[in-house]
Amino acid sequence: MKRLTLVLCLAISAIAAASTADDAAAQGRKLTITMFDASYNVTADGVIYVRERITFRFDGSWNGVYRWIPFKYQLTDGGKHQVYIDVESVTDGAGNSLRNEVKREGALVKIKTWVPGAHDATHTVIYHYKVENGLRFFDDDDGMEWAHDELYWNVTGDEWELEIARAQATVNLPAEVSGVRATAYSGRRGATGSDVEQFISGNTVNFETNRRLGYREGLTIVVGWDPGIVARPGAIARTRWLLTRFLFLPLPLIAFFAMFRLWRKKGRDPELDRSIMPQYEAPEG
Repeated sequence: MKRLTLVLCLAISAIAAASTADDAAAQGRKLTITMFDASYNVTADGVIYVRERITFRFDGSWNGVYRWIPFKYQLTDGGKHQVYIDVESVTDGAGNSLRNEVKREGALVKIKTWVPGAHDATHTVIYHYKVENGLRFFDDDDGMEWAHDELYWNVTGDEWELEIARAQATVNLPAEVSGVRATAYSGRRGATGSDVEQFISGNTVNFETNRRLGYREGLTIVVGWDPGIVARPGAIARTRWLLTRFLFLPLPLIAFFAMFRLWRKKGRDPELDRSIMPQYEAPEG
């Protein structure tokens, strides 16, 4: 598969502790990912359901971990792209809910997760989230080798000072798809090397790294298939995404008219049928 002109780095994860790596090392602490196991279920309506099972080794005492997922991207052709992420749950390895906070900071969805007992121990954190507008669709006139639908996904991310002992990913496509192709990249950002084993079986593609990923190294996967099975976003979906993206723009006008209505109802002085005469002495009693 040719290197695609669009580099859409979905689900870039940068997992780190609240302290910097240098501070942690100075305190005798270290955080390592022993297993990054991700699965991506692509539905016929174009939605991606993501499950990430990440096992951390906590050396020293920690409060928990951070998880960053970008939702705005700068494309290689100069354009911009935005995906829509809905975090559904954050649990431990036994399925118990973990305390977490989800915020948006700039172009990132930030998930802060508290992990009980994160002291010289190994714990698993499982993230479930839904992604819309996460697929790309190419026609013959787009300069591609073949018209296809595509999932381009940065599985692990390459933004943190952590080592990943092992990473694997599974992509499940609708049963009716055909012409499935896949490739993968590993290493630092922009690397074209591929220390990755991949297996295609029907509508399922599996990837697994065959070496340890060092600091700022990650795994990126690309899966393409023949068009016609997965629905492209319709007008209703695009309108909903557009309204979500620019929802903040009408807020000043909405606030102005709401306050104007409130002022007309309760803020103005009452109308009187007679004039008000001033008194310079207090009334008796």
